[in-house]
Amino acid sequence: MPPLDTAVVTVRAIHAGQAPNVIPAKAELRVTVRAFKPQVRDLLQQRITEIAQTRAAVCGAQADVDYQRRYPVLVNDDTGATYWAKLVEACLPAARAGSGAHAELESKP
Repeated sequence: MPPLDTAVVTVRAIHAGQAPNVIPAKAELRVTVRAFKPQVRDLLQQRITEIAQTRAAVCGAQADVDYQRRYPVLVNDDTGATYWAKLVEACLPAARAGSGAHAELESKP
């Protein structure tokens, strides 16, 4: 994978029973995957599935992977960013009145 095709895989939870003296028959690993490009998400799905199933097979177990694609990548456009920047600028003076607080907004492309 090219280095600029970034991705993040976050381990969110591991569930494997509660008994301190029993090896559980089942374990569940939950992860979140983020990537900008669809082909990177495809590769991540393939590799996560391969790794899970191979590691399980090495231990004489089986891995079932339920990979769900839920939300598309969020891309901010100039129109939306400009709208919200103007709204915040219009609201900040009223929100800061009498509070002594100071805030600055900087718009970056």
